[in-house]
Amino acid sequence: GALARTKEDFTFPTNQSGVLTVDYDPPAGTTPLDRNQLWNLLAATVPGITSAGVIWWCSGSSFIYQGKTEIQGLRGQRIYILVQDLADTVRFGDVLFKRLWLAGQGRFEISNAGSLLSRSIVDLAMFQVARLDFCGGAVVEAPLEQRRGLPVVLSNGGWLDTRAALPDLTAPEQAAYEDLAEAAKLKMAPE
Repeated sequence: GALARTKEDFTFPTNQSGVLTVDYDPPAGTTPLDRNQLWNLLAATVPGITSAGVIWWCSGSSFIYQGKTEIQGLRGQRIYILVQDLADTVRFGDVLFKRLWLAGQGRFEISNAGSLLSRSIVDLAMFQVARLDFCGGAVVEAPLEQRRGLPVVLSNGGWLDTRAALPDLTAPEQAAYEDLAEAAKLKMAPE
């Protein structure tokens, strides 16, 4: 009688409001965007987001200390958005991902198996219905402790109409996205 964490057993409800999670994980070896940089980038990409209720919080692996020494600083970040219709989550995530590529925030990474993986500043997988948000803190033992602070309200608005705030790409935008992705693939070919 158990349910598997798969799209066959889970669905986004239609015409039901809820919380959409945007997951930001910086590329390895880069300096992460700070909260304001991330928020400004999302607000430029999805202008209507500033009228929605939005909360920011750092990932569960952030801000680990040993006494006064910071062992691990800010890592990934989450943006939680109040949305009108959770059923639009997959489409919204796909369009956001492509619009971020168009804004210069796309790249390819090479997997251990040698496959090219399309990436942006947001984790596209988090928009899948069966994804869980591991938002609890890290389990640490003395002398380590975690100092994540509290979530921060970025926007005190209402429910975001994701379809109006982030419409599908136009045909020219889709073509531009595909051209960018193809050029990025060609650049990665030698690796």
